[in-house]
Formats: sequence, C-alpha cells, structure tokens
Amino acid sequence: MPQPDLLLIEDDEAIAELIVWHFAREGFSVRQTPDGEQALVLVEERVPDIVLRGVPPPAPQPEIGECADHYADRARRGRGPHPRPRNWCR
Repeated sequence: MPQPDLLLIEDDEAIAELIVWHFAREGFSVRQTPDGEQALVLVEERVPDIVLRGVPPPAPQPEIGECADHYADRARRGRGPHPRPRNWCR
C-alpha cells in the first residue's frame, strides 16, 4: 500500500519540523513549504492526499488598542470606569 501524501504549508519552521516528524513517523510521505505559491507548484507536481496549512495570525485591530489605552489612562488619573459611549470600544 502506498504511503499517503501530505502537503504542509507552514511558515514557522519549528512548528513545521514537529508536524513533519509526527506524520513521517506515522508513515506519511510529507512535503513542506512555507508559502502558498510554492504549495501550488508542489500540487501541480503531485496532488496530495491531505493538505495542512498554518493558521494566519489575526488582523490587527487598532480600535481595541485605543479602547484599552483610553481605560488605562482613566485608571492612571484616578477615574473609575464609565459607561461606554455608543459606537466606541466594542
């Protein structure tokens, strides 16, 4: 029976190394790349049985930082929390 083929798309080298090691130990043929463009090339060469990809970090949300800064500033000035204004600090 042929080895199942796994394609791993992961840019964090330490995580990729760990995943490759575990799947290879279980009998998978593992190919790894750090980016999607190279993954497309690898898929064209040979279609994998399984594709695993790393989870991208969440997009920055500046409004959360602004909200936290606002409440931290109020605390530094000795003011307690207040009701949130509408459309501010979700």
